[in-house]
Amino acid sequence: MELALSNHEELRLFENEIVSRIRNLEFSLAERRVEDAIDRAASASLKAASGIPAGSVRIDGWRHLCSDLVKADAALREEACAGAVFADLVLDNRTSSPGLCLDRSFYGGFEQRENGFARGVGDFPRIGAGRPVCVIGLEPLMALQRAPRTGNPDHFRARVDRLLAGLMLIIKVHKALYTHLTADGLPLPVSIFLETDRSRPESDDLGPHSWSFIEGSAIKILSPREADDVLAERRAQDDSDHQLDINRRIAELRELHRLMRLYPFYRIIGRRRLGDVVTNLLQLWCKSLRIPEVGVDWRTSRAEFERALQTIAGATDVSSVEDALDFRHVDALHRNWLKIAKEHGYAIPQPQRTLFEIALAHSLEFGGPIVRCRWELAEDYSVISGRET
Repeated sequence: MELALSNHEELRLFENEIVSRIRNLEFSLAERRVEDAIDRAASASLKAASGIPAGSVRIDGWRHLCSDLVKADAALREEACAGAVFADLVLDNRTSSPGLCLDRSFYGGFEQRENGFARGVGDFPRIGAGRPVCVIGLEPLMALQRAPRTGNPDHFRARVDRLLAGLMLIIKVHKALYTHLTADGLPLPVSIFLETDRSRPESDDLGPHSWSFIEGSAIKILSPREADDVLAERRAQDDSDHQLDINRRIAELRELHRLMRLYPFYRIIGRRRLGDVVTNLLQLWCKSLRIPEVGVDWRTSRAEFERALQTIAGATDVSSVEDALDFRHVDALHRNWLKIAKEHGYAIPQPQRTLFEIALAHSLEFGGPIVRCRWELAEDYSVISGRET
């Protein structure tokens, strides 16, 4: 039955039909229905945006997801004596999210309702939170579907566009996942549940919300050699990420330690507060690595501070301690944040997400013009360190 999409009830019926076809894995039929509706009722801008070439929509980071699954399976076997059998994927389509990223969780069991809706049961590790797995190729549809509301007479037609764009978007997402599962495959035969959040949770009628369930028997399974290659890539990436993280953390500690020494004598309270931050960071790092924290304090000389950093770097299991202690990292960090501060009138823009950013913003604001001037004119860390040690 063809719907004219001329009123709210017809929009609701059409959305329910498409969502139902997605649940039944009838992606091609659902796509044709939405394409026909776009030809009949959509604006010229949506017709142009919906012309997405076949194969252009894909999941970026699929091998990350594969390695996440293997690591989750190993963790579940160790903790619960049962491997991963269910993967719960949630695609964030809220207007506050810049992309379409998949949040994933892996379970050792799941339960399924009569309507096919599935949920994992039992404890599970959340894997891959720091590694984005995103659906790309749908940016034109995202822009239209997330367009702000308007109060003009064409509001209903704009709503039709948003609904059709959203339906086409979620069809493409489910279809892309199914293609990856059947063509690229996974290392283990797990059942997959994909759910897409509403773009505007505060207004249910501006959906759409959808889900699909794919049994593990329908998924292509990677060969042992292919699975080993995926894990080898992941280990190499993890080692690289760990090295970069330690490099950054040591550079931030050095920058805060230098910044603390730039305070004038009459700003002793601000200097002590920043010094306490440096001390606490050093001591917490020592505790996490189970190394002695005796003598770790902001009042120590630069030489003693550097020796503490060398001890920490040696205990972090990085591939290169020399790279972790390279002065070029703190010099690059200093130049980057100096550029940002100058662009914002010697302030650190909001939101400040890390303790380093908060401490830097506080020092530039309350340290006064002397701290800002000294920080701007500071020499490279390697020059200062070589002179003082």
